[in-house]
Amino acid sequence: MSEVRRAFVVARKELRDHARDLRSVLSALLFPLLGPVSLALMFQVITSWTAKDAAIQVAMIGRANAPALVAFFERQGVAVKDAPPDYEERVKKGTLDIVLIAGDDFGAAFTEGRPAPISVVTDSSRTQSHARALRARRLLDAYGATTGAMRLLARGGSPELAAPIAGQDVDLATPEKMAATILAS
Repeated sequence: MSEVRRAFVVARKELRDHARDLRSVLSALLFPLLGPVSLALMFQVITSWTAKDAAIQVAMIGRANAPALVAFFERQGVAVKDAPPDYEERVKKGTLDIVLIAGDDFGAAFTEGRPAPISVVTDSSRTQSHARALRARRLLDAYGATTGAMRLLARGGSPELAAPIAGQDVDLATPEKMAATILAS
C-alpha cells in the first residue's frame, strides 16, 4: 500500500469519527464563524449606547424653581420634562437616565448670588445611560460657568478671572474603539 493511500485511509477514518461527534464539528467549524459575528454585533450595540449626538431627555423636579436652567438645557437640544413620583425606582430600572432636583431654595440662592443647590440622580452602574448622564452633567457645568461669567461681568470684573486655566479635551477615540474599551473592562 502506498504512502498516499495510507494517508487517505487515515484521513477518511478521522473524518468519519469527527462527523459522528457533532460537538467537535461545531467547535471546529461553526463557533469560529459565529464568534466574530457576535463580537461585531456587540460593538454595534455598545457604539449606539455611546452616541454623543443622541437626543437626551432629562427629568426634573422643581422646574419652576430653575426656569433659566430649563431654558438653557432646551436651547442645547435637551428635552426637560417633569420627573415622575417614583423617579428613583425608574432610574434603577433604567427607564430614566438622569433626574435633576432643584429644591425650593434653588431660586433664592441663585438670585442672591450664592451657589444654588441641585441634585443629579443617576445610576452609574448602567452603561447604557452613562453617555447621556455625562452630557447632561457637562451641560449643567457649562450653565454654571456661563452664569458665573455673567455675574462677574455685571460686577465689572473679567470673566477670565473665574477660569484661570482653559483646558480642552481632544478625544481621538472612534465609537468602535470606545466599544472595544468597554468590552475590555
